[in-house]
Amino acid sequence: LEGIVGGARRMLEVLAAFPSGRTRTQLATLAGLSPRSGTFSTYLGRLRGAGLVEGEQELLLITEAGLTAAGGARPAPAAADVQALWMPHLVGGCRAMLEHLIEIWPKGVSRDGLAAAVGLSPASGTFSTYLGRLRGNALVEQRSGQLFASAELAE
Repeated sequence: LEGIVGGARRMLEVLAAFPSGRTRTQLATLAGLSPRSGTFSTYLGRLRGAGLVEGEQELLLITEAGLTAAGGARPAPAAADVQALWMPHLVGGCRAMLEHLIEIWPKGVSRDGLAAAVGLSPASGTFSTYLGRLRGNALVEQRSGQLFASAELAE
């Protein structure tokens, strides 16, 4: 990763760990950046310009050249490893919500049930913000009115 420093290096390392790709939001969060920041956009532009990353917001992928620069593909992370990557980026109730969903997986829970499990009101802005962050990072899925942890976190 010579010549690739700081956040750009972290971004490339994240994509090397997830060669199937990450969304812009997931990549930024795991690299410790804001997906809306100019810094993130600059790093992404540099990585794209160097031919190390390709794709758009919905799916950013590491290229073969990117894998080479990162030292090769990493083994697919186990669920516990994926959890360990995400948990430092989640705080308080947001983390508690995800931990609860992982604990009950493969079962799901209603929005009201999840709120009750973590001691929040389902109508509160805080609960909605936390749930939005989890959804935005594809850590939570909703099916038939139930919320589930993403399979990559729990299998």
